[in-house]
Amino acid sequence: MSILTKVLIGLVIVAVFPVMYLAASVLNVQNEWHKKVRDLQVALEKQQKEHDLLLYGDFQSQTKELVPGKPVVGVPGLVQWRTARDNMMRGASRVWYGRPQAASISADTGTLKLEVFDDQVNLDMAARAPLTEHGMLDKMVLYVFQVKHSAEPTSGSDKYLGEFVVNGLPPGTNDPIIPLKPALPLTAAQWDALKTSAAAAQWIVFDKMPVDSHEAFTGVPEDEMRKLLPPGAVDEYLNDNQTPTDAITANAELSKHIVTDPVTKKATFVRPLREYQIIFAAARTRMSDMNDRLQILVKEKQYAEQALVNLRDVTIPALDARKARLEKEVALVEAELMVVTEHSAKLAEAIDQTQKQIVQLLLENKRKLEQKEEGGKLTRSSGPAPLAVNAP
Repeated sequence: MSILTKVLIGLVIVAVFPVMYLAASVLNVQNEWHKKVRDLQVALEKQQKEHDLLLYGDFQSQTKELVPGKPVVGVPGLVQWRTARDNMMRGASRVWYGRPQAASISADTGTLKLEVFDDQVNLDMAARAPLTEHGMLDKMVLYVFQVKHSAEPTSGSDKYLGEFVVNGLPPGTNDPIIPLKPALPLTAAQWDALKTSAAAAQWIVFDKMPVDSHEAFTGVPEDEMRKLLPPGAVDEYLNDNQTPTDAITANAELSKHIVTDPVTKKATFVRPLREYQIIFAAARTRMSDMNDRLQILVKEKQYAEQALVNLRDVTIPALDARKARLEKEVALVEAELMVVTEHSAKLAEAIDQTQKQIVQLLLENKRKLEQKEEGGKLTRSSGPAPLAVNAP
C-alpha cells in the first residue's frame, strides 16, 4: 500500500467522526422537532375542545334549556347563554316533556289528559320518573308539539298540535296527570288521530311559543340540518350570515335579505326570522275555517244522499206508478176515440145521404109546384105538405 493511499484512508477515517457527529446532531434536532410538533398538536386539540366547550357547551347542557330560577346543569356554552339571554329578553319559555293518555282522549267531552315526565330525554319512557313539581297552573295556555323528546326527527310524525288549555287542575297539586282541552274545537278526525297516535306519541309542551333566532342551528352539521329542515328552507339556514350563494341570489324572496356593508362593500345574507306564534295562529284559524267548511260540505253531502234516496225510493216509484196509470188512461181514451171515430164516420155518411135525399126532395117539390102553377089552381094533395125551402 502506498503512502498516498494510507494518507487518504487516514483522512477518510478522520472525516467520518465529524460526519457521524453531524448526522447524530441532525437526528437529535429532528426528534426534538417531532416531539414539539406532537406537543403542539395535543395543545391545539385541547384548545379546540376548550373553544368548542366555550362556544357550544357540553352535550348535557345542550339537552337542557337554561331557565331562570333553575340550576344550571352541565357546562353551557356561548350559544346556550345567548339563547338564555334571548329567552329572558322575550320572556322565558318553560318546557315540559310528556305523552297523552289514550284512555282519557274523549271527543264527546272535548278533553284529554297529559302525563308529564322528568327531563331525562335520552332514557326510555318506562325508566323516567313522573314530574310532580311541574309548576303548571289551571287555565294556563300551552303550545303542544308532537316530537320525540330526544329531538330525533321522525318524518311524517313531527307536527304542531295546537294550543291547549289546562282544564280543572286543582291549585298546588303535584299530580303529574294534567287535564287539558283544546283552545279551538277539534274535528272528529283530529280526535281520532290523537287517540290513534297516543300509544307511541311523545309531546313537548311550551308555555310560550318558541322564538326563531339566528343561533337556532349554530354548530349543527349540514347533514343533520338537512334531516331536520324541509328542503325548501335548507338554503336559508345553511347560508345565514354568509356570503350569498347563487341559489340565494337567484331566489327572489331570499335575495331581498342580502345586506351590503357600506364600508367593506361585503354582501351578507341574513335569514329572515319567523314569527311562529303568528304563523301557527293563522294556520290554526285557517284549519278551523276549513273544518267548518268541511262540516258544511259533509252536511250538504248527507242532504244530497238523502235526497237521492228519497228520489230513488219515493219520488221515482210514485212517478212510475203515475206513468202507468196515465198509460192505462191513454189506452182507454185511444179505444174510446177509435169508437167515436168509427161512429163519427157512420154519422157523416148518414148525414151525407140525408142531405142528398133532402136535395132530391126539394127538387121534386119544386118541380111539382111548377107543374101545378102551369095547370091552373094549386090544390093541396092528400100527402104531407112540402117544405117551404128556397131552391138554390
